[in-house]
Amino acid sequence: MPTQRMQERIRERSEERKPLEPLKQVSSQAASPAVASSLKCPKCGAGNEPEAMFCEQCGARLRERLCPHCGEPLDERADYCEQCHTYVDTEHCPFCYGSLSEQDTFCPQCGASLSGIECPVCHTVGRFGFCASCGSPLTDRARQDLQEAWENFPYKERMVKLEEELEHLWMVRPARSESQRASMEHVQQLCRRVKELMAQEGNVSYEQQKSEEEAVPALMDEQELRKLILEKQEALQALLDSMEMAPQENSAAARNYAMARKPHVSRLAWKCNYKHAFHTSPLGCACPKMGGKWIVMDDKTELLDD
Repeated sequence: MPTQRMQERIRERSEERKPLEPLKQVSSQAASPAVASSLKCPKCGAGNEPEAMFCEQCGARLRERLCPHCGEPLDERADYCEQCHTYVDTEHCPFCYGSLSEQDTFCPQCGASLSGIECPVCHTVGRFGFCASCGSPLTDRARQDLQEAWENFPYKERMVKLEEELEHLWMVRPARSESQRASMEHVQQLCRRVKELMAQEGNVSYEQQKSEEEAVPALMDEQELRKLILEKQEALQALLDSMEMAPQENSAAARNYAMARKPHVSRLAWKCNYKHAFHTSPLGCACPKMGGKWIVMDDKTELLDD
């Protein structure tokens, strides 16, 4: 027969085993993820569901947009990552801006391969309407834009002349002494004589060569050369300013428009209105649809994508 002490111990143990329902309910509520964690809006401070993408109160984006390839933060307007040089818009064709689905490997609208088009000139695989390496058009739309761009441009001949003069000036080496000038004059006279003899044979137009030399003299000191280059650059830049691209409907149209109007001069950069930065071309800009213009580079120009 159990003693009184043993009966007390049995009662204590049975009481310890009783479930504490009210305490469990309170503990469960405190641990509820909906109560414990909510996504705070960075704009208005309102709380949102943890899985929400946009604020229920003000509509602002709750999470920072990141490049799916390199993790670089991206602006909402960007369709291209300037960090890893990747097209990131999965909903629109990079060539024509036609709508895409996840299953598409070719654009349903323009038929372009979404893996890229091989340039027929330099064989670089391009993801836009123009080749990023040599500037050649890669699609029918790009070729049409290129043809239309210069058909009605009133200063085409003036621009071509400035391009040729600048390219020639950039190759000129200034005379740094009188003896060097005399030697260069002698070489120039010999070259002129050879051209004259060739012209007599019907191979080269001597008068055309002579007029080009008079327009861009070959014998100059460093100060004269620098001054002439600056004058030609300013004249060309004035024409480029008149061709400044206004904001476009989408970035595919903007890239085609700007590349179709790129002058044939080597030292050019694209100044975008998106970051006011300098790019090799609008193909390297994350949001070219905001507009921009071509500029003649100087020694202080720093290319963002170089």
